[in-house]
Amino acid sequence: AAASPAARECLEEVIQAAELAARLTGQMLAYSGRGRLEVRAIDLREAVRSLRALLQSSIPRNVGFVLDLGEVVPKAEADPAQVQQVVLNLVLNAAEAIGDRRGVVRVRFGARRLGEPQLLGLVAGSGMRPGLHVWLEVADTGSGMDADTMARMFDPFFSTKFTGRGLGLAAVLGIVRGHRGGMEVRSREGEGTLVRVYFPTALAHSEERAPAERVSAPEVRGSVLVVDDEVLVRDLARRTLERAGHRTYVAAGGRDAVEAFRKHRDEIRIVVLDATMPDAAGAETFGELRRIEPRIPILLSSGYPDDASVAAIADDPLAGFLAKPWTPEDLVSSVRERLAAASARETPVS
Repeated sequence: AAASPAARECLEEVIQAAELAARLTGQMLAYSGRGRLEVRAIDLREAVRSLRALLQSSIPRNVGFVLDLGEVVPKAEADPAQVQQVVLNLVLNAAEAIGDRRGVVRVRFGARRLGEPQLLGLVAGSGMRPGLHVWLEVADTGSGMDADTMARMFDPFFSTKFTGRGLGLAAVLGIVRGHRGGMEVRSREGEGTLVRVYFPTALAHSEERAPAERVSAPEVRGSVLVVDDEVLVRDLARRTLERAGHRTYVAAGGRDAVEAFRKHRDEIRIVVLDATMPDAAGAETFGELRRIEPRIPILLSSGYPDDASVAAIADDPLAGFLAKPWTPEDLVSSVRERLAAASARETPVS
C-alpha cells in the first residue's frame, strides 16, 4: 500500500537528515584530507568560470570581483567539485576580510615549476613532488593578517573578528592535502591577503583517456555476501539487493564472512566487504576470501577513501570501492558493474 502523506513526510525528513549528516561527514573528512575525490584531468579556468555568477552573487556589492582567466595553462589532476569548493571558500573569506569597505577580490591562474626549496616553503606541501604545478590564487584588498593570525589561519577552532576566515580555510587545507597539493600564503596587515593553491599537473596520457562509462548490466545476476558489523547497514543492503533480484547472505564480521563464504562458495558471485570491523581488518578478510577463491569480485566499502585497505586494492581488476554512506542506487549499480566487469573478463574474445 502507498504510504500516507504523514508517513511520506516523515520519510522525507529522515532522508534529508541522512543527507545532511553525509554532507557534514564529508566536510570533516575534507578537513582531515580524507574526503572522497573523483580526480581527473581538468582545466582549472573552466572549473572556476562556471562559478562566476554564483561568486558574484555571494559577495557584498561593495566588493568587486575580477576573474582573470589569462592564458591557457596545463590541465590539473584534480576533482572539479572540490576545486570549486576551494575557490568558493577562498573568495567568501576574502570578501569577509574586506568588510564594509570598498575592495576587490581577484582570481588568477598560472603554472610554475617548483623545486625542493620552493616545496619546503608551502603549506601542506609534504605530498608534493618537484616539477610543474598548476595554480589558482585568490587575492583580496582586505585588512590582511599579522604573523600570529597567519600561523593559525587553518585551525578550524580559531576565529578572529572575520569569523569565516579560519573555518573556510580549514576545509580548503583538507582538500589541498587530499590532492597532494600545497599552498602559498602572503599577507600583511593593511595590505590584504593572497592565497595561491598548487595542484599537480595531469599526466600526458590523462588527456587522451576516455572518461570511464558506468557499466549497466541488469542481466548479470548472482548471490551477494554482505559483510558489515552494523546491523542496520546489513539489513538495508540485504533488502536493497534482494529487491534488485540478488539472493543475499549477510555476515557481521570477518570470521563470519569467511565461514559463510566457505559454506555458499558455489553460489556467491560477489562480496560487499566493510573495510573496518572489530574482529578483523577489511584487508585481512579480503585476503582470506581471495585465498579461498582468487577470482571472486569484492567491493570494499568505507567512509575513508584513502584507508590502507582501500589503497591495497587499487590495482586489483576484480576489486572495487563503494563509498559510505551509500544510497540503494549506489549499492545496486556498484554490484552490477563489478559483476559485469568480472563476467567480461571470463568471456573469451572471438
